[in-house]
Amino acid sequence: MEKTVGVGASTSSMWTRPTIANARLAVEIFDGTGHFGMWQSEVLDALFQQGLDIAIDEEKPDDVQEKDWKAINRLACGTIRSCLSREQRYAFSKETSANKLWVALEEKFLKKNSQNKLHLKKRLFRFTYVPSTTMNDHITKFNQLVTDLLNMDETFKDEDLALMLLGSLPEEFEFLETTLLHGRSDISLSEVCAALYSYEQRKIGQERTQEF
Repeated sequence: MEKTVGVGASTSSMWTRPTIANARLAVEIFDGTGHFGMWQSEVLDALFQQGLDIAIDEEKPDDVQEKDWKAINRLACGTIRSCLSREQRYAFSKETSANKLWVALEEKFLKKNSQNKLHLKKRLFRFTYVPSTTMNDHITKFNQLVTDLLNMDETFKDEDLALMLLGSLPEEFEFLETTLLHGRSDISLSEVCAALYSYEQRKIGQERTQEF
């Protein structure tokens, strides 16, 4: 299920940051079992489009009056809660500080602790291609692991991510890997993803041709 978040005019006569009128952002309702990092990113985009993302910061900007700051926080909390399932929303129904709500959700679902980080890093380093999986699903699962770790303040070089993704592939892709790395001193994750998508499309095209 997705929640369509409307984006309209500025939230306050004093707070005049521009927003995009009549935009609609679809945010998947979070029930506690989905991918929290991706959901959080979508909600942050919705808050930014409404000019409410400043409420995520703990301190009030100097150019915003106290009454406007309270209104911005209430609106931001409302937007965040509207993207939660009823069951998850209940525990945070009384919160009026967007920063406290945001931190509480991270503590509950992101679990920024060393044990969880090590578990995710092990999953990433052992990440391998599952037979019959589409390349889009394989890359998406890889990116989800990376995103979760980035949200835990882990850092990766883009080139290392590219090599990890290549290393997750079976022998079928060995020729493609050799082609991508031959004569290169560096490579990017976007290049690897593009090559994998292209390879899959060529393979699908060849299979369809053989059917006829």
